Amino acid sequence: MKKYDVMRLSGTVLLAHMALCAAVFLLILAAAQDMTSDFTFRSLYGLALGALGTAALAFALGWGLRPKEPLHKNLCWNAAMVLYALNALAFLLAPEPLGNGPILALLWQFPMVPMLVGLDALAAPGSALHLFLGALLAAVEPLCLTLGLLSGRRAEKAAPEPTKPSAEAAEVTNDKENTPHA
Repeated sequence: MKKYDVMRLSGTVLLAHMALCAAVFLLILAAAQDMTSDFTFRSLYGLALGALGTAALAFALGWGLRPKEPLHKNLCWNAAMVLYALNALAFLLAPEPLGNGPILALLWQFPMVPMLVGLDALAAPGSALHLFLGALLAAVEPLCLTLGLLSGRRAEKAAPEPTKPSAEAAEVTNDKENTPHA
């Protein structure tokens, strides 16, 4: 593991999360322009569409932001667990999307808004089922982001290939064999 891999991965994860926030904000603005539609996210279809949209965007951002040199797999999964913990904490602090709660928690969970609005159609807000499913939905973004960061990556080799000695090194070895006292 290189010295700055953790910082580079942290920056990548934060950049992807901010891009997801911007994408959901633009989605909400676009939906607000055409108010004649009967579709609402407050349905099971909205829940599925919100989860698939967040998953697809997170995977695409992870794939697009991955570095040329692959990151270590364990490091990526550890970062995903930290992002999940932050998402779950933001959800538990403010379980209703765009409702009352700490402003930082509301801003952090912005990519989850379409999913959480759809979740309100499935379970009553504040119920145990709502809290459980919301905690599960908090894992969508980190999981897909990590899969995007790790996709297309070559399989890690168990042991590095042994290097063959160069021709000059072979000549030096042969010279020592021919003249041992030189």
